[in-house]
Amino acid sequence: KKLNMKPYSAEALFGKLPRGSDIGATEKDSKVEIPKPSAHPDEYYEYELMGVIVHAGRTLQSGHYYSYIRERQDSGKWYCFNDSSISPFDPNKLEEETFGSADTDSWKCSTAYVLFYDKVPAKRTVSLKNMVAGGKLGFAGAAGLVTKLQKGKKDATEKVKARAAVPQGMLRKIWEENEMKWRDSNAHDPHYGNALWQMLQSFKGAHPEPPREQPKVEAVTDSPSSLYDKITRLVTRYLFMTLARSKGRAERGWSRWVQDVKSMFAGNVASSVWLVFMFI
Repeated sequence: KKLNMKPYSAEALFGKLPRGSDIGATEKDSKVEIPKPSAHPDEYYEYELMGVIVHAGRTLQSGHYYSYIRERQDSGKWYCFNDSSISPFDPNKLEEETFGSADTDSWKCSTAYVLFYDKVPAKRTVSLKNMVAGGKLGFAGAAGLVTKLQKGKKDATEKVKARAAVPQGMLRKIWEENEMKWRDSNAHDPHYGNALWQMLQSFKGAHPEPPREQPKVEAVTDSPSSLYDKITRLVTRYLFMTLARSKGRAERGWSRWVQDVKSMFAGNVASSVWLVFMFI
């Protein structure tokens, strides 16, 4: 997945293009002497693929976009970013998954749209040969060697910092979106629902009635006033949030949930006021 750009560099093309061929070039421009570009080894022009934006669709006016991105770490793992879904990806399947098909009737309609490359960092080596005089490394040479090694270590450290620097606002936004995704994915988890249902039944068996002392309406806040109030709010939130994401899954037996949650509000002033304020 590497790309060598040397054939398209100024070094490789020097003297091969006709002078004055540029648009707007004058006769005076063609006589200006152009210095020869500096020579570099082939590794200097190497780039490696780091990401691909893919278009899935048969026309430019329709379809869907997603991406494959390589992690900027030594592991070099690839991931597929498709809306809110992130999953590992095998880079060996990159051509198969992004080449598309010339056949309009083919099911393979995913084509690479934009490719992202990073320049391969040059390998820095410290040569002792240039620092040795008379077969021995003098004091000045040793000091220079230490300075170069320290600079190399500092550059490597700064490079790692640059890769890891993420603005706090963006990091918080990513965390919130991941948390919401986790909650949505667990909304219909039967294990969580059953555990919550069993907890509700056990609590109702031990506390069939709400506390006799109830707060005044104006004293109700976002903080539950009692354990009974806290449990009521918990199961109510679960019921509303899960039903809102059901999309036709109401046959799962939500009637028992509705009846039991409804019974938790009987004589429960704190939870009743909280519920009203939820809809205001």
